[in-house]
Amino acid sequence: MGKMKNSILANYVFRWKRDKAIVLGFGLFYNYSYSQNAYYITNFDNISIDSYARRDINKGEEIRVNYNGNPRDTSSLWFDVIN
Repeated sequence: MGKMKNSILANYVFRWKRDKAIVLGFGLFYNYSYSQNAYYITNFDNISIDSYARRDINKGEEIRVNYNGNPRDTSSLWFDVIN
């Protein structure tokens, strides 16, 4: 990651096989939570990170995903996590 490691962009880096990817678009607005209402899948064939709702999300409700990739992964991060 080099110089980006010290940048705010490091907060938006996802694993991409042996490399890294940065999420753009609406994915930038999804918050991290252990009680997420959405999840994402890295789609290598389409070169995309696809997001899906785990349940109906109400109007005005925050979209929350587990940044660790696995919805059951409760590893701590460098910031407070929304429960």
